[in-house]
Amino acid sequence: ERIQSSRRAAVYLTRRLESLPEPTLRFLSGGAVLGKGFEFEFALALCGQLQEQAYGCMQEARRRQILWVQEGEKRCVFVHDKLREALLERLSEEERRRLHRLAALCLEAIDRERIYDLAYHFDAAGESEKALPYALAAAERARSQYALEIAERQYRIAERGSERGDDATRLKIAEGLGDVLMLRGKYEEAGRQFDIARKLAKDNIIQARLQGKIGELAFKRGDVKTSSEATEHGLRLLGRYIPKERWVLIVMLIWEIFVQVMHTCVPKWFLAKRKLD
Repeated sequence: ERIQSSRRAAVYLTRRLESLPEPTLRFLSGGAVLGKGFEFEFALALCGQLQEQAYGCMQEARRRQILWVQEGEKRCVFVHDKLREALLERLSEEERRRLHRLAALCLEAIDRERIYDLAYHFDAAGESEKALPYALAAAERARSQYALEIAERQYRIAERGSERGDDATRLKIAEGLGDVLMLRGKYEEAGRQFDIARKLAKDNIIQARLQGKIGELAFKRGDVKTSSEATEHGLRLLGRYIPKERWVLIVMLIWEIFVQVMHTCVPKWFLAKRKLD
């Protein structure tokens, strides 16, 4: 019943769109590419109309209850998601990419701080390499704000754009995506990303950091043996000795206790400042 209702709604909405004049459809198609909500000025740039004509198209869509117009007629919002979907389906793949590219170039010329939109439009235009710097910046910002789903989406865009990138960038993306996937509980995918990052890492410190994350991931999955092995490997990469026999561990423990006691009881022997020459 729900499927039939959805189909009926889609047919009804498509008929509503087909009754619109061609200039209004062109204006709305540009807006649909921009998103559920879009700014009038950007839709104007995409549809290639004069301002007066585009304004008339906006008012026509408003009268037909296709758009809500907000903020002093500067911003439009589609009344229903299905309307936007129907408009996008009318566009060919080539035309859709052309509009996304035009949207990205317009945004880039006006406001490069809109990194989420820039990454999305360049990627949707098939120009993932241009999306890469914006997607990477957006992913890191989203991650810092604990917006993990958005961070994953942006890392995926960056991943597509880095196929011909340098190892350092690919390492940064793989490690960041692995972190986000681990936090989202997608452990298998996170493991694959950490493995990619590990193969790209050339520095022992970075390798050790990744081994620590692989160990943490294994522990979360209940694999204590792999977790222990990965952690020990990381420590060895940092030049730390891992005792294999119990008596060696006891000796090392006694030594550490002795050092801490001496630091506490006679700190001036160990922590006193050197005199200036």
